[in-house]
Amino acid sequence: IVSGAGKYNYNEKATLKATPDAHYHFVKWSDDDTNSERTITVKKDVSLSATFAIDKHTITVDKIGEGSVSGGGEYDYNADATLNAEPAEHYHFVEWNDKVIDAQRAVKVLGDATYTATFAINQHTLTVTSNGNGTVLGGGTYDYGTKVTIKATADDNYHFVKWSDGNTNATREVTVNGNTTYTATFAINQHTLTVTSNGNGTVSGGGTYDYGTKVTIKATA
Repeated sequence: IVSGAGKYNYNEKATLKATPDAHYHFVKWSDDDTNSERTITVKKDVSLSATFAIDKHTITVDKIGEGSVSGGGEYDYNADATLNAEPAEHYHFVEWNDKVIDAQRAVKVLGDATYTATFAINQHTLTVTSNGNGTVLGGGTYDYGTKVTIKATADDNYHFVKWSDGNTNATREVTVNGNTTYTATFAINQHTLTVTSNGNGTVSGGGTYDYGTKVTIKATA
C-alpha cells in the first residue's frame, strides 16, 4: 500500500508512505530513496512508485554423527526447501531434530529455521556358540568396527579344538564388521593306556582311549 498521492500547491510538503503486505518488505522508491516513509517538497508534477519484495528466510541444515546434509540456503517466504540426509558408510540416518524420520523431506519456509540430522553407527550381532562340552563368552550386539574378545573354555576332561573359521586360539580378538557367528568345537581328552608284562606271558588291551572309556586288559601266561 502506498499513500500520499494527490494535488499539492507549489512548495507544499507531501508525506509519502509505503507499507508492505505481510511477509513482504519495502525496497525503495523509483528515485532510489530507501525510506519507506518520507516527506518531499512539491515543486512540479512527480510520479513515484514503491518497490516491494517478498521476505527471504535462511534454512540451516546441521548434523550429529557421520554423514552429509543438504538443502540449506536462503528461500522466499512460503517456498518449499528439500532437505536430504545421507549417512556415511557403516552409519544410518536416525531422525531430524523435529522427530521426522524421512531422510529426504520437503519443508515449507515460514521463517528462519535450523534442521539437524542425527546419524548413528550401524550395530551388528556377534554370536558365539559351542559344539561339544564347553562354554563360550563374547557374544552380543556391538557397533561396527568394535574389537571384541571371544573365549572358549572346555569342560573338565575336554579340550578346545578350533573355531568355525579354523582359528585355534581359544581366546582371541575379532573385529565386528557384520552379523557373524563363531562356533567353538571341543573334544574329549584322550589318554594312553600301556600294559606290559614282567615275566613269561603276553598282555593285551593297551592303546589310546577317550577319557572315561572302560577297557578290558588281559594277561596270558
